[in-house]
Amino acid sequence: MKDSEMKYAPVAFFCYARLDTAMATIAALRKNGGAEQTELYAFSDAARNAQDAPAVAAVRMWLHGLEAEGGFKAVHVVERPKNFGLNRNITSGISEVLGHSGRVIVVEDDIVTSPFFLQFMNDALEEYEGCKEVMMVGGHTQLNIPQKGDVYFSPHAQIWGWATWADRWQYFRHYGSRAEALEGMSEEEIDALQYHGTFPILKGLDKPDPMWDICWNVEVHKRHGLCLTPTRTLVHNAGMDGGTNYNKWMKYFGHYIEYPFADRLPDVRRSPVAADPEIEDVFYPAAMKNWGFQYNFIGKIVHTLYLPFKKK
Repeated sequence: MKDSEMKYAPVAFFCYARLDTAMATIAALRKNGGAEQTELYAFSDAARNAQDAPAVAAVRMWLHGLEAEGGFKAVHVVERPKNFGLNRNITSGISEVLGHSGRVIVVEDDIVTSPFFLQFMNDALEEYEGCKEVMMVGGHTQLNIPQKGDVYFSPHAQIWGWATWADRWQYFRHYGSRAEALEGMSEEEIDALQYHGTFPILKGLDKPDPMWDICWNVEVHKRHGLCLTPTRTLVHNAGMDGGTNYNKWMKYFGHYIEYPFADRLPDVRRSPVAADPEIEDVFYPAAMKNWGFQYNFIGKIVHTLYLPFKKK
């Protein structure tokens, strides 16, 4: 499809108090093909305490200068009047954008994208709009499997830079408990969701306020949905520096595996629209084990000592 005919989806950008990674995220998006035809909606959450207030203020000051810097069709800054928290800021922001656009590309403030990211997302949103079993498009993959083509389908929801449609997101539910989330699912489906124990995602449902991405992953599985994913990543995560969900001690124990970006725009077309059993077998257990974290020598020792307590 020609650029002049493409319906460019807006980007919902979520940020809090990390100016450096937020700037890296926007700088990368500006280098994307189609950025000048893309509207950016920046959702800035309010400070949750006095300690974070100066950093939040710095981020907001920078956000208000983005439109003057150019690079996007338009920039809309939404400042939350009080602290929403990560869950509410993201889920309500996605719903707000989808309420008037029907499509959305979601990027948090630690996601550095390939120059092909936006075009890939828009191509996929156009190609699979009428294919309801494709519930989302992911830009990141834990794998590096170009021998399998340009893209693959998986029931695993990739949320480091992703996109969806309003008629899929309408099914999102922020579950309040494990029992509520897993209602109606068989033991086999629950086992498959966790890749036979190597992806213990459901532990997060035991927390008072389960993370939105866990709830979305559950919903995709419950509806037998699929995530279209590139076989070579279009996303790097720059947030392993102390973000909301990052354990600051992990940097002493190893590093996350980061494959190089795809070197060209992936073709989003793939048939049949179904998960590839061979790729799912690669996920289990290699890619899902430790969520892509590579332990160093010290990390292996600590992990071995900690494992018996983790299983209790």
